[in-house]
Amino acid sequence: MRTFAGKGRRNFKHAKKTLPSLEYTRNGFSIKDGRLRLAGGHLIPVVWSRELPSEPSSVRVIRERLGHWYASFVVRVDEEPLAVVAGAVGIDWGVSTIATGSQPEYDFQAPEYAKTAAGKLAKYQRRMARRKPTPGKTGSKGYKPAKKQTAKLHKKVARQRQHTTRQWARKVVAGNQVIAVENFRTKFLFQTTMARKAADNAVGQAKRELISYAQRAGRTVVIVPPAGATMTRPPMLVESQDGPAVVATNFPVRLLRIHRRTRPERRQDDPGHGRARPHGVVPC
Repeated sequence: MRTFAGKGRRNFKHAKKTLPSLEYTRNGFSIKDGRLRLAGGHLIPVVWSRELPSEPSSVRVIRERLGHWYASFVVRVDEEPLAVVAGAVGIDWGVSTIATGSQPEYDFQAPEYAKTAAGKLAKYQRRMARRKPTPGKTGSKGYKPAKKQTAKLHKKVARQRQHTTRQWARKVVAGNQVIAVENFRTKFLFQTTMARKAADNAVGQAKRELISYAQRAGRTVVIVPPAGATMTRPPMLVESQDGPAVVATNFPVRLLRIHRRTRPERRQDDPGHGRARPHGVVPC
């Protein structure tokens, strides 16, 4: 096997396990009248999702598992940071609510797209189970359409989830200069009874989209450990009546979940019992 300096051994793609793809450099393609012309005289009509911001340097034509073909162009984009704003927000992740912000307008309720599509998904999977081919044989005429419908439904749910998450992330980034994000890891949830709901909410995807948009926009992103986000109690804390609050402590920024306090009844024999503490101050 021939090797190249700095590259090591070459890995070959398996024809039956790899989706087809074609890659062309600047001399191998051109765009004329809204159509993509490839080397060899192949003229392909393209449904453009957006206009190209600059002249593309290369293109990759790929086919996904559903049979749809896509053209991915490499272009140069000069991103400008967003205007500086005075807002700051803290994001606390959860299960029933995907994200709870220090301001209520930045809360992200769970849309539950997978739960909505569960009925159709079960119907297609039952069709696949009844027509499942034996090992070594191809699927029947009824198995292949059911398999394709199942894949299309999964793709639809993924796209809905991605679109809603990106809209919420853009809203948070546009209105705040400092964003404190809890470093919440959802791996342990998949071993509990909340596994299905956690998979539907896709907290990890929402966290990645928010951090990515914030960094590209030039915002200040502070990653807060989960212990500091839910359990840490500093010596002096500005208390919030509604819930999460972003406070300045020895940490740069901390996200704290504050629970409302109820005043206990005062005993007659103990004058000091149940005396209310000064509002806004929680002792360590």
